[in-house]
Amino acid sequence: MRLALIWTTLSLIATGCGGAAGETSQGDASIPDAMTSPDALVEQDVAQDLASPDGRATGEASANSAADATVDAEFAGGDASMRDVIEESALADVGESVDVREAGADTGSDDICGNGDTRACVPYPYQPAIPDETHCIDGGVCTSPCKNGTQTCIVPEAGIAHYGTCQGAVGPAQYDTCDPGNDNNCDGIANERCTCLNGQVTTCKAAFGALGPCAAGTATCTLGGWGSCSIQPAASDQCSVPGDDSNCDGFVHDTCACTPGQTGTCGTVLEAKGTCANGVATCDGLGDGWTCSILPAAADTCVPGNDDNCDGVANEGCACIDGSTCADGSTCVQGACNPLVVTAFPFGAADELPVEGIVASIQDSVVSDTAADLTATIHWGLGTSSGTITGGQGAFVVSGSFTYDAMGSITDTVTVTRSATGLASSGSATVTIDQGVVNAVFTESFGAAPGFITSGPDDAVWFTEPAADEVQRVSTTTDLPHLSVQSPFPTPSGGLPTGITAGPDGNVWLTENASGKIGRMTTAGVLTEFALRSVESQPEAIVTGPDGNLWYVEQGTTSIGKMTPTGQASDFAVPTVGATLHGIAVGSDGNLWFTEDQKIGRVSTAGTFAEYTIPTPNSGPAGIAAGPDGALWFTEQAANKIGRITTTGQISEVDVPTAASGPTLIALGPSDGTLWFAEKQAQNVVRLSPPGMFSEYPVGISATGVASGPDGNVWYAGTTDVGRLIP
Repeated sequence: MRLALIWTTLSLIATGCGGAAGETSQGDASIPDAMTSPDALVEQDVAQDLASPDGRATGEASANSAADATVDAEFAGGDASMRDVIEESALADVGESVDVREAGADTGSDDICGNGDTRACVPYPYQPAIPDETHCIDGGVCTSPCKNGTQTCIVPEAGIAHYGTCQGAVGPAQYDTCDPGNDNNCDGIANERCTCLNGQVTTCKAAFGALGPCAAGTATCTLGGWGSCSIQPAASDQCSVPGDDSNCDGFVHDTCACTPGQTGTCGTVLEAKGTCANGVATCDGLGDGWTCSILPAAADTCVPGNDDNCDGVANEGCACIDGSTCADGSTCVQGACNPLVVTAFPFGAADELPVEGIVASIQDSVVSDTAADLTATIHWGLGTSSGTITGGQGAFVVSGSFTYDAMGSITDTVTVTRSATGLASSGSATVTIDQGVVNAVFTESFGAAPGFITSGPDDAVWFTEPAADEVQRVSTTTDLPHLSVQSPFPTPSGGLPTGITAGPDGNVWLTENASGKIGRMTTAGVLTEFALRSVESQPEAIVTGPDGNLWYVEQGTTSIGKMTPTGQASDFAVPTVGATLHGIAVGSDGNLWFTEDQKIGRVSTAGTFAEYTIPTPNSGPAGIAAGPDGALWFTEQAANKIGRITTTGQISEVDVPTAASGPTLIALGPSDGTLWFAEKQAQNVVRLSPPGMFSEYPVGISATGVASGPDGNVWYAGTTDVGRLIP
């Protein structure tokens, strides 16, 4: 009878909705204390407490496995041998029978189920001591979707009939999901702990308290929380749009310096001084700031009271005031009693090689003077000759040629005399004369004509061989022509490697003109290719930009391309449609400068263009490089000239001494403040000392590329050779 009573008790317990996983039976010390605390339940991770894919616990264990506490309570004072048998039965695994007859127990028919008998079972493997105390997660009685399961009697061929495992029970999850109406924790309250219901849409003002135009945006609920707003704040308000609050901070035009079109005097609005104070200040079209109609000049004139540089001090820099009488009895003209200012330029020369070009500039404050009104004498330090004066409108240059038969540093002096007054002015500068050696020992013949050449990120120079589809590396620390210092690295056939440069990441980057790709090569020769948007892009010259990206010209698409070190490509179309692009360089102003048909182009890293027309028609610009003077210098292959453009777009040109020399690529010199370029037709490598002194080095090959090596020497490439010039 005692056994029958226990079975009856267990059946009663099984008929109730199962208690929450967080509630424990009195006397079951194996359940953690934290499970009894609602606060502890909240702190647990939802994903760790889901016992099945749909978030609910399942009661797959037999109800007998939860009755261990009941057994002890029921038989606390009964027969010890029978109590042991009952405990063994209650603690048996799901589906496992216990033959009480082997223990000598009473096995009456009340203790054995019949075939097909069923009974309810709890939704999870824990049952409270008293069925009436069965609760769900939040302390309430279990509601849908929780439900009890069913156990069915199993009658084996041999042994005692017993109930099988609990089937179909659904227990409470720790939390509801945020799908509309979800009550997975079975406490009768749907969607607890949800900020919003999945799929719900509301305004950004309601969701986040957004201001300005962002308030009208929408946000969609995902996983119980609001996603991002469909309207995001701009970086700043649009000053040209009345009432604009694009940055969504609740303040109109708060990022604007002024209202577009607003005007005032420069003296009042900008506190300008001198001549500039009389200008008109106008707010620009974007509201970013004011511009004055009168900008400061580089210097005051010497007209009495003049303050054209707008610093509040008149006639700065004037030795005398125009119209006044000088101490020598002459009248002050343009701030000088002697209006001539001569500035000599330092330059480099080679022993026993001619040097030719501009040696000095002349500023003549008498703007009506012509070159015929002036004479120049050049004291070369080792000899004297007459100089040739060209120019006008108060600006002239002195040119000459000389061959030095010495090495070292010498001072040259240029003296200019104004014929009308007989007054003379002089300027001096240093001439550095070197040995001018083209070290033939360091000339190595290769199987195909080298193209572009660059100083690598290592101790080597790197160059491309387009026809051979190879990139070559030549060490600068080991004497050539030993082949151990030559490292050819193949590129895919037909790729036509052309431009090459040292990248910002310690690799070498190159263009593949025929395949429309950019290549990244490690110093060990491992090549990774990145395709451009068109196989017809025909990339050529390439350079590392001021923003840490690679920039290159695309001849086929008339675009300037940009690629990140990770291989992400973008491009910007050049304004002149169909122009042929060649060289590219980084300017001192942080922009990219490039050569195109009859123009020099400038593009910012944001893709803003400007173009400047070269004065000489059909000049054929090719290479371009940043000079030591902050300007950009470029070759004019067809015009046989070297051009110079300031970062403000002012272009000047100087003739190359050797006729039809074919200047190609140009590069900044190693450290002497000069530029170097290759003369393909004349087979020279030429040193250019700004603003225009040339020293030509015969190299015996049709040189095309030139670069400053990591060893402080000048390297050149052409025909089938690469050579090193030791200045």
